[in-house]
Amino acid sequence: MNYFENLPRYCLARLYCALSVLANVLNIVTEPRSLAAQVLNVSDPLGWFWLWGLSLTAGIALADVLVNDLLPKQYHMPTTWKYRHIGFIGMALLLCGLANATYMTLGWTPVLFTWWVDSFCAATIAFLDLLSRRREPC
Repeated sequence: MNYFENLPRYCLARLYCALSVLANVLNIVTEPRSLAAQVLNVSDPLGWFWLWGLSLTAGIALADVLVNDLLPKQYHMPTTWKYRHIGFIGMALLLCGLANATYMTLGWTPVLFTWWVDSFCAATIAFLDLLSRRREPC
């Protein structure tokens, strides 16, 4: 039997989105010469607020996917399962806020495109998750 046949709907999309956002945050924090890190150093403290909020929501989303989707059914976090759509909407809004802080500081840069794509991905995942709730029992 194939392991991937039993995965919940959109599990791999949620995993990709959480890992992509965490990779972006890790790049900003560990590489001070990156464009995003330079923008956050120049911007007001609000940019760092967006970044740390983003890392928190992406970390919670990753824990949710690992525990509720990939581990056996005996391990379950019902609160994160019930409110996972709010986490992904929050991630989308925080990515838009980070992109806005960058745009206000530098104007158009190519790094904005990656944050907008991840934001669209997170919002789409939240929408599809809410849509599939009517079809799946807890």
